[in-house]
Amino acid sequence: TAEAATWDTERVDSADSSGTNTSIAVDASNYPHISYDDQWGDVKYAYKDGSGWHTETVPRPGGGYPSIALDVYGYPHIARDGVWYAYKDGAGWHTEQVDVAGGHTSIALDASGYPHISYWVNGIGVKYAYKDGAGWHTETVDGRGGNGYTSIALDTSGHPYISYSDTSIWDSYIECAYKVGANWNIDSSIDHTPNGSRVSIDVDTSGYPHISYCESYWNKDLRYAYKDGAGWHTETVDSAGDVGYYSSLALDTSNHPHISYCDGTNRDLKYAYKDGAGWHTEVVNSTGDVGSYTSMALDASDRPHISYFDGTNSALKYAHTITLDFTHGQFSATTDACAGCHVAHAAQMPNLLKQGPTQTHFCFLCHGDGATSAPYDVKDGYTRTAVSGAVYPSTAGGFVYQFVDTNGNYAVDAGELKPVTSRHNVWGFVYGDESGAVQDTPDKYCWIPGGSNGFTGDGFVCTSCHDPHDGGAVPDGGYITGSATNPNPRLLRRSITVQDATYTSLYVKFCGSWENDGDKGSYYVTSYDSATSKWCGACHNKLQTDDAGNKAGEGEAIQYFGMWRHPIGSHVLRGSVTDESLATGTPVLKGLNCGARQVGCLSCHRAHSSAVVMEEGSWAASWPREAADPATGKAQGDTSALLRMDNRGTCYNCHGSGQRNCRNDPFYDSLNCSSCHPHTGSGAHPIMGDCNGCHDW
Repeated sequence: TAEAATWDTERVDSADSSGTNTSIAVDASNYPHISYDDQWGDVKYAYKDGSGWHTETVPRPGGGYPSIALDVYGYPHIARDGVWYAYKDGAGWHTEQVDVAGGHTSIALDASGYPHISYWVNGIGVKYAYKDGAGWHTETVDGRGGNGYTSIALDTSGHPYISYSDTSIWDSYIECAYKVGANWNIDSSIDHTPNGSRVSIDVDTSGYPHISYCESYWNKDLRYAYKDGAGWHTETVDSAGDVGYYSSLALDTSNHPHISYCDGTNRDLKYAYKDGAGWHTEVVNSTGDVGSYTSMALDASDRPHISYFDGTNSALKYAHTITLDFTHGQFSATTDACAGCHVAHAAQMPNLLKQGPTQTHFCFLCHGDGATSAPYDVKDGYTRTAVSGAVYPSTAGGFVYQFVDTNGNYAVDAGELKPVTSRHNVWGFVYGDESGAVQDTPDKYCWIPGGSNGFTGDGFVCTSCHDPHDGGAVPDGGYITGSATNPNPRLLRRSITVQDATYTSLYVKFCGSWENDGDKGSYYVTSYDSATSKWCGACHNKLQTDDAGNKAGEGEAIQYFGMWRHPIGSHVLRGSVTDESLATGTPVLKGLNCGARQVGCLSCHRAHSSAVVMEEGSWAASWPREAADPATGKAQGDTSALLRMDNRGTCYNCHGSGQRNCRNDPFYDSLNCSSCHPHTGSGAHPIMGDCNGCHDW
């Protein structure tokens, strides 16, 4: 397999304008815990576990600028302006006032779990507070006044080290104070720094401090200072533009420094680390105005975890590195991925594939028949996540069964694998025997329902839709977006040839939830984008709803090929669909480049199969269709046609009995397009109304 190390980013708190002044810590299970400010002046706490992100408000009183540390049990301890201290245990949250005034706090816990806090007090200077069995104690560390940020770390003996910027003079300096016995020692004038620059400190295993900061008004570089037996040393880490803002430093198990910081010129989140070869820098996130209020921690494997604020979306974000094995892509010169599928001299199928007799048999080696080497079981219709082992229903369906999590426990229990009632008929299945398993069959289906072309050769097979050599896309903020340079999600082909027709630039975008344990990952889909309809239209071009000559699956023209077609790409308003879930309803699709809510092929149909029921004698079952023909695979009268809901529940879910999402829908009567789209050249919304009518937040 091919290894690919990359950054994965995700939104933590769905509330707008939440996520400034972040502070992060990582627990023993490598899960992140973050404290941060929200727009209402509250301090919030977010943590992640096997079920996802959880957020809560830390009880008042107390101000902002929180700093977090975790105890040995994984409970959070938070210092905040005021100076207040909050901690959580099995009984809930507890708060204590440490001092009557102070700000820009930083917290660390000693081996006994007692908190140590650094902070500044206007007109007094840098102060230090610690707690022991007798209660809280406070001391003045540097009484020269100033107004700088502080950062605290403890050495292996529990001695405090505090870095800060001395702003008592115009040309401020980085300082480091450390306590031995009852006395404070101050290393002064380590380096120049802008007035009030944020600093970050850690202490190595030999008891020497290391500090990151932004240097000087003029250079605005990311700088790093460290002390050893010879004294203090300073280095420029990154000087490409105005960089070094909001730096956060941590030392790995080899005492090498790692720093997260903001590139002020490009408004990017960046990361730097040092090893035996020197400094290395990389961009973590460059989408929009990102990178402010960064905080970084390393897990037990020295992998970085970064919290930060996305200014474009006013959101708290989290980034961490993952190194994954991609069987289907990102191959290297020494890859062993080829051996997963091919054998050189004793293959059972063409293209040197390991097993046959059909391509479906081969794909089921990993993706069916109880195989565990891949998280995606396309036989039984589920995705098994990498870390927690939770099982989620496949949004596409399985070719033999569809997993329906009736009791919601994310596990496959008795009776929860429902036989399919219709499927995309890949080679290996006999049409009309939907509940049967894959078999050695000569039936190769070339006819395409709603298509003017047909397949040739082996007919319709797994690789008609999927490209087994085009994988390796890691979600960015939950999204996988296909492009000329980035693979589509789920190995979907970026170009499709059907007979003599070739469709190119078939790019789709999925949103989902990503779970990984560092070297294994799985992704289950939570929403589709509208470009999937264009993708489906490459084969089912007769079902397109646009004007002749346009691309398949786009537009809203009603009559084509002498028949009336359901429009594709129509806007769907919030609240107009009874059940929008992927599991039980008709999901609304998102626009590829915007948040528009649209109806598309996958709103009504599943991609692989359906297990819904067309009741005998119902209108849905008796509607005239061509007779079933095993040689061609043409539809029969009682097929469920890959629909998402029983009978015609798919229709009723969106339209009711003609009241909703129709041409006479009162929603549409009151909808003014200019409410969502500004007039040409105006650059602003000319009509203000209910934003939820246009935007899906």
